Amino acid sequence: MYITINEELRIQSCKIEDLTQEQKDRFEESFQGDSITTLTVFYDPVSDTVILNHDNANYDLYLAAAETFLTVDAKQRKYILENIPESCKETMTFLNNVAKRRERIKADQEADEEARRIRKILGKQIIGTYDQQYSVLKALRRVDDRYNDGYLRDYNPFMYGYILGIGAERARRKARAMQPVLNSKGADRNE
Repeated sequence: MYITINEELRIQSCKIEDLTQEQKDRFEESFQGDSITTLTVFYDPVSDTVILNHDNANYDLYLAAAETFLTVDAKQRKYILENIPESCKETMTFLNNVAKRRERIKADQEADEEARRIRKILGKQIIGTYDQQYSVLKALRRVDDRYNDGYLRDYNPFMYGYILGIGAERARRKARAMQPVLNSKGADRNE
């Protein structure tokens, strides 16, 4: 049975007998002949959980290392990896890979949220506007492909769209500002 040790960092522990035979076989196969009792830590990608072997003689040390290592930033992790004894390097490298994976997952989630926000904004746009500007976008991308990197390839059309949007907003404000003037001239004619 897995016991949650640190819910925030998603760290659990278990004993060797808590593992299924399939898990034991898979671990022993990856250990290249070493016994399952040498297992210190493993990772469950489905639940994004680090699981420590409670039966390991150095369990408390590995728990402290995992809690520390999973809370520090990439720069601090690099420093730790460069200055730890060789005997701990394999486990710390493993924890570093878990931390990197979690950072990628978090970045992907943030990017997905930003994409949803942008799609919500763009969902209000009419397709006719895009059709009218397609040839300009195509020309910008063709020029950017030849002379610029990928960033500018996307940046220039974005800025072009931004500039068009500013122009449209100014035209809308001007029309709104002119409305009272036009209404008053119409009232003068009726008199």
